[in-house]
Amino acid sequence: MKNNSVKKTILTLLRSISSEQEIRKYIDKFSNVDHRFVIIKVGGAIIQND
Repeated sequence: MKNNSVKKTILTLLRSISSEQEIRKYIDKFSNVDHRFVIIKVGGAIIQND
């Protein structure tokens, strides 16, 4: 059940990315097991780095 939720989340993310090049960039960056990261959503707004 959890794997299905993860797959749906990943598919939603990939659909929102604009190009294949951008997708490959994310895959290259986050597929390394040495990287540890988390995404935290706060409220309903989107937070961006300036």
